[in-house]
Amino acid sequence: MGGLNLGSLKRKNLSLLGKWWWSFNTKTNALWVKIIRSLYGSNGGLELGDDLCRLLSSGCWRNIIFAGSSIDECNINFRSSFSKSIGDGSTTKFWEDRWTGDSKLSSKFPRLFHLECSKHVTINNRIIVGEYGVCSNWDWSRSPTGRTADELSKLIELLTDLDFNNREQSKCTWDLSNSGSYTVKKCAKIIDDQILPCNSSDIETKRNNLIPKK
Repeated sequence: MGGLNLGSLKRKNLSLLGKWWWSFNTKTNALWVKIIRSLYGSNGGLELGDDLCRLLSSGCWRNIIFAGSSIDECNINFRSSFSKSIGDGSTTKFWEDRWTGDSKLSSKFPRLFHLECSKHVTINNRIIVGEYGVCSNWDWSRSPTGRTADELSKLIELLTDLDFNNREQSKCTWDLSNSGSYTVKKCAKIIDDQILPCNSSDIETKRNNLIPKK
């Protein structure tokens, strides 16, 4: 931040690793994504905390998972910055993706999520759009009662205000960018703004004219 416009090597490395998070969420039909899911689960292990991640065998993807928490440690909500649109609901997970509001439905309605028989289910398997309108298709391990029934009422109220008639494929959005798309340059700048000290002296760094610019 002294005027030479040289960013930190740490931010460059983390932002490059962070791009794999974006690729995993956008290239859902890629062969490598399917392999990662077969090895680490439907979310690719990206939802794992540091303690669980340490239990994984060492490797490239484990380092990519750790990169998310390393960026979060820079006072950036990186791991929760990816959201998905509803679209046709075929690729967006009903409980595990953030597609409505600022958190996942599994976090908003933990009791209901506990009763869910298919926790990795997609939206189109829970919300059915027919000629007579939109209806819910639940699969509980037992009927919701008490506080769980209250959660279900709030969930249904939330879903009532949403539009499920979009037939386009779901798209991923990176909330830390105005364009909604992840770029290494933008992520690197966000990290640098957090970890590099600002020059508060308001004195511009001047180049010595005797030194060739090259």
